[in-house]
Amino acid sequence: MKAIHFRSMILLLLIFIQACVFNTGTPLASETVVPKTTQVLDATDLLDISGLQLESIDLDQLPGRYISEQGGSVLYLNITPQTKDSWIVERVYTEPSMQNMSKKYTIQKTEFGLADKKGNLIVRQTSEGLIAFENNSELDAIPRDYWIHYIKQE
Repeated sequence: MKAIHFRSMILLLLIFIQACVFNTGTPLASETVVPKTTQVLDATDLLDISGLQLESIDLDQLPGRYISEQGGSVLYLNITPQTKDSWIVERVYTEPSMQNMSKKYTIQKTEFGLADKKGNLIVRQTSEGLIAFENNSELDAIPRDYWIHYIKQE
């Protein structure tokens, strides 16, 4: 009887360890990893992130409309407060003679900026606006290789 109990305990322990090691659950916004890429699309220019003045997120100045123009297409980020600690970001992609395409995210403050819980949108503040990195934009026009610089509209 003790041998069966011992084997059951070992089996449960192994299952627990495996679950911990292979956990692929959704990371919290505070656990979101900052993308390693240092390239930023600024209008039609591809710059290194070191050429931008990154700043701490100013939550009071965050809500608003941001724009990034690349040739004929235009991207907008519309940011509105949801709660004291979260904001809704709607990214809208427009191109002449095409229907506008949008996607919404809920973002929260992190140690480096703002991000959604799944890490699909990561936002950092610059002196002129924001840079955003979308891991899963669902649009070919928004690649996962670099950040996009959005300028705040007044």
